[in-house]
Amino acid sequence: MTLSNNFLSVNETFHQSLLVVSVLNDEPAVASVSLWETSLRAFAARFDSRVAITSRGRVLTYRELAVQADAVRAAVIEAGVKPGEPVAIVARNGPGVVVASYGVMASGAAEFVVDLNLGPDDVAYAMRIMGIRRAVAERGELQRVAALGLDVLVLEDVIARPPRDVAAPPFEWRAWGKAIMTSGTTGRSKAIIHRHDRRWYAHVLLRSHLPFVPGANDRVLLMTAYAHGAGLLAAAWFESGASVELIDGVDVAHADDLFARGDLTAVFAPPTVLAKLIEGTRHKRIDGIKTVFCGTATLQPALYHAAAALFGPVIRVTYGKSEMFNPITVLEPHEAAEYYRDLSVLDAVCLGAPATGVEVVVRDDSGRVCGPGGHGEIHLRSPHMMIGHVDGHGFHELPEGAFHTTGDLGFLDGRGRLFLAGRAHDVMKSGGYKIYPEEIERVLPNGMVVLGIPSTHWGEVIVAVAEGAREDMTETVARATSGLARYKQPRACLTIETIPRSLQGKVQRSRVRELVLQRYAMIDGPYPKFEVR
Repeated sequence: MTLSNNFLSVNETFHQSLLVVSVLNDEPAVASVSLWETSLRAFAARFDSRVAITSRGRVLTYRELAVQADAVRAAVIEAGVKPGEPVAIVARNGPGVVVASYGVMASGAAEFVVDLNLGPDDVAYAMRIMGIRRAVAERGELQRVAALGLDVLVLEDVIARPPRDVAAPPFEWRAWGKAIMTSGTTGRSKAIIHRHDRRWYAHVLLRSHLPFVPGANDRVLLMTAYAHGAGLLAAAWFESGASVELIDGVDVAHADDLFARGDLTAVFAPPTVLAKLIEGTRHKRIDGIKTVFCGTATLQPALYHAAAALFGPVIRVTYGKSEMFNPITVLEPHEAAEYYRDLSVLDAVCLGAPATGVEVVVRDDSGRVCGPGGHGEIHLRSPHMMIGHVDGHGFHELPEGAFHTTGDLGFLDGRGRLFLAGRAHDVMKSGGYKIYPEEIERVLPNGMVVLGIPSTHWGEVIVAVAEGAREDMTETVARATSGLARYKQPRACLTIETIPRSLQGKVQRSRVRELVLQRYAMIDGPYPKFEVR
């Protein structure tokens, strides 16, 4: 494809979406044109010189996005990449990572956008378990892949080439389409694998669940890794001809300037990002934001109220996982405002009702389905979920029609809304009681972590951990938890320099526990004490 060819019409684009249904119903799984190539043609035809991406003053129009992504598509095909073969993308948040992402997907290969927060060992591990042989990398990031023995296409060189037609292999709908590394909060990271058809279904579903249809005057601010939720939301935004401000890392000062100029109508802000915006902004009130998209971790009441005071009642909560793209469940802004209105303490957080096509089942320890209000482990199934995962032992397929066992604990209420209590892996057992760390953390100052320290006497001793605190937080923690049951109240308040978090901002509790035990020795017994080593 070159952009001098005839473009597919909007109706043809819709037809491509309908073809996904036939694929899911076991129709032939091969097409002449990829879904993502269709999108690129539509971008150039419909939106042309409209701004697609800005990044700290850098600007890329829709036509430029289409032309550059097509150059990447051609280069990947010419390099001999097979349909479904994973290709690493090593680029910082900005126009380059978007161009590379669309180009790799349009080629029929599977994209693996490397989160640049990963360390060298983690990057090497990811390449090894997926058998990645090729990468598209920005010149400034070549050192990250220099020692990995990959065939590297330098992005700047690729997009500088003159446009040319390249014969593409048939697009295989059921081939691998995207790989995402998990956060590693419960063990070594693994690669979650999605097929092209399911990725497209998720894309269409996300667009259909947006709280408003973004247009030419809408711009969303994305500051988290493009490898995860930011990339999914950006793709939905592009389909409507809106623009994306994509920057590398949470920069409150830059965001404040955009807020002051009225350049933004939406923000993607998981709780960790939302907390930084609220704590660091120079504004008392920010008007003009239609929606703050919030997900990846539970939203505590205090943080919700602070965000609503700053932006208005526009906070939208979703449940998302690497294994199943957003949306899984949705709590729309008006529903969130109602839910959080008089809420101060809670045992579980409402994540809203399941999205179209998503099945949510809660099962108890014996595997039986729980009724409304019954607590258990959350299981998910939908047409847009993963097909399996890759670890050090190879690819593990999720059987067709099977549920994904999330490891998350919660319940469904009488209205069918999902409530998240915590992770099964994180449940603490102290004095015969099962305790979720999240239910204690929700009443503590933002950023504090609760975990259990192994104890012969108690099973586990519940402690609160602060990050680099300059003052003793014991009294603060005691006041904050005074309304909880006695067995839930932390027996000590400890401090470590930095609380380890995953790439998505989730606390890595096992690593926190290691750091606590490196710094403190516990004197066990009925009244446990902690001493600095």
